[in-house]
Amino acid sequence: MNLRGTLEVLQLARRSHHYHGLRRFSHVSTVAVAGKRQNEVVTEDKSIDWERSDYDPYARTKKFCEHMIRQLLRDVPLTIFRPSIVLGDSRRPETTQFDMVKAFVFLAGLKVLPFRPKDKIDIINVDFVADAIATLHQMEKTQYDTYHLSSGVESQTLS
Repeated sequence: MNLRGTLEVLQLARRSHHYHGLRRFSHVSTVAVAGKRQNEVVTEDKSIDWERSDYDPYARTKKFCEHMIRQLLRDVPLTIFRPSIVLGDSRRPETTQFDMVKAFVFLAGLKVLPFRPKDKIDIINVDFVADAIATLHQMEKTQYDTYHLSSGVESQTLS
């Protein structure tokens, strides 16, 4: 779905750019394309590391989607957004995103958690993601072509 869907959108973007020009092409990816990491801060100027092992098959497809975008839209300004775990909205206490909630409930029921106390979990609100994408997409020029939308070094620890 990711690869074929992205290819279809890229073909439309190529035709649109050819006939009318595109000011910018924006794509939502995932921080998981950064691959397996431990105790590292991934900065915007460190895009894809092809030497690093992929986090999972989903992240691998998103990584290749980013590669296709860079190859097929070389002459179009790009902005790639990489959100971390998106859960909830800071403007209201309830959520409609129950998959992650179910995962946390499952983990809470385990006698032993498979985490180290200093491990961090990077959860961000959907309103933060939406605001960041809307703001950056509308800018005339951005500093980077890739933005990691995450809580970063301020992420909560599991202890």
